[in-house]
Amino acid sequence: MERFGGGKRLAGANEKNAWPLKIYNMLRNEFRMLRQEGLKFLVKRIKSKILLSVIPHGLRRPNTALANITPKADFAVVLHVFHTDVLDEILEALQGIENPFDLFVTTPLEGSDPALKRIRTFYPNTYMRACANRGRDVGPFLALLPELQAYPACCKLHTKKGHTDYGDTWRKVCLESLFASQEQVDSLLAAFQEDPCLLLAGPELMYKSGPALMLGNEKRLLNLARQLGIPLQGASEWGFFAGTMFWFRPYLMTPFLQRYWHPGFTKEQGAMDGGLEHVLERVFGLLATVEKGRVALLRTASAGGGMRIVDAPGNPDSNLPSETLRIYHEAGKS
Repeated sequence: MERFGGGKRLAGANEKNAWPLKIYNMLRNEFRMLRQEGLKFLVKRIKSKILLSVIPHGLRRPNTALANITPKADFAVVLHVFHTDVLDEILEALQGIENPFDLFVTTPLEGSDPALKRIRTFYPNTYMRACANRGRDVGPFLALLPELQAYPACCKLHTKKGHTDYGDTWRKVCLESLFASQEQVDSLLAAFQEDPCLLLAGPELMYKSGPALMLGNEKRLLNLARQLGIPLQGASEWGFFAGTMFWFRPYLMTPFLQRYWHPGFTKEQGAMDGGLEHVLERVFGLLATVEKGRVALLRTASAGGGMRIVDAPGNPDSNLPSETLRIYHEAGKS
């Protein structure tokens, strides 16, 4: 199992000299996709691949063992495993998917841990990466982004428990929305295939207003957006998926390929807001609005499933996640 989250490795001389040829070959292949994806989003794909070709490896990941993965399926699932007592809920949700997918697991657990053995029982070809639990699920996710760029769509999951009274409900809402039914998964994957403007998809109940729910993250978010070159003009409203479980188009995440993120995350202290991971949670959603893309809002299985696709930002909710979850929880008891 590959380990990352510590040192850096600079590209060697051969890697530096080879990047012009890599870019030439990439351009030749990518322009064949112009008719299918449209010029705007083809440019995004090219930009992300150029970044992967020229940025020194140590600035984007400290180990490149997974760098040349060839997708074996049409989409990937990215799962961060920390709380092992809720892993079975996620595995059960994944087993309800008939579509083949590649599974990437990030975790601070040792390779011999029973939880990881359970994953391999169901998915023996899982790509495992060991990592420190810095930035919770977000830090490991960013380190894995280079390997995900070859996929047309991915789903991000983690063993969420939360720091509210409704942590279990939060996880249930996310899983029941992301995988409400096989029909919904098929429809969503078809939408990603047919609509190059579809950039994000996630639980409708957890689609929250970024400006209304900054919660102490505003200054850091504005600084980060400026550093990454994300324009905020005209983005007076935008939404994000609270809880960081969502489907996404990988090249939407191109801005995050520009730096090595690990040192920016502090050790886990149980903070509910204000950390870099909370800022990035919001920026993921902000990008869909900045790019003038579309977002698919997924309903829970208990609400009949289904989805609606809106031009970002749509109409994100301004209630705190805890209030939404309280209402959902109380409705389920009645």
